Amino acid sequence: MIDRFEELDGNLLVWINNHNNPIVDEIMWFFSQIYPTVCLLLLIAAYIYKRVGSKSTMKFLIGCSLVFAFADGSSNLVKHSVKRYRPTHNLILKEKIHLVHNYEGGKYGFFSGHSANTFGVCFFVFLFAKVIRKRWRFLFFLYPIIVVYSRMYLGVHYPSDIAVGFIAGLIGALLVNFLLNKISFLNEK
Repeated sequence: MIDRFEELDGNLLVWINNHNNPIVDEIMWFFSQIYPTVCLLLLIAAYIYKRVGSKSTMKFLIGCSLVFAFADGSSNLVKHSVKRYRPTHNLILKEKIHLVHNYEGGKYGFFSGHSANTFGVCFFVFLFAKVIRKRWRFLFFLYPIIVVYSRMYLGVHYPSDIAVGFIAGLIGALLVNFLLNKISFLNEK
């Protein structure tokens, strides 16, 4: 059963990775970097500052930082405990993987830190940013979908790495949101 799941996971990854072209390579490379996420969060922070002030903006930035710390920390802990090779380091799959800029990622890939970080932070934004209309807050989930697709497109994560990262990110966002709402000096009076 597990072998069949791993085979399906690998086949889906190879299928995604092999549907590539030079223009999309550069777009996926861009979305796989950290600076688009940081820029997006700074724009949201500026909007929150303009709408409700510095205390909420500080709470937002602290929350984002804590979600990143939780997601990254848990991802690295699990990666170095489980030691599941990335597709680009898998002896069976690596010859089938299309590389962009010769990027192979680190040795281990379970679970995706990009997935945990982006879904976690975007879910935190969704929970936190009540000043943004609900229909617009749902658009925040388009960004992490593009980011995690870029990780599979680049061949450095299996779909299961992405799925577990998604769950870890959501858990991190819920925990951080709960904790920040319990800290009285950060709450508006």
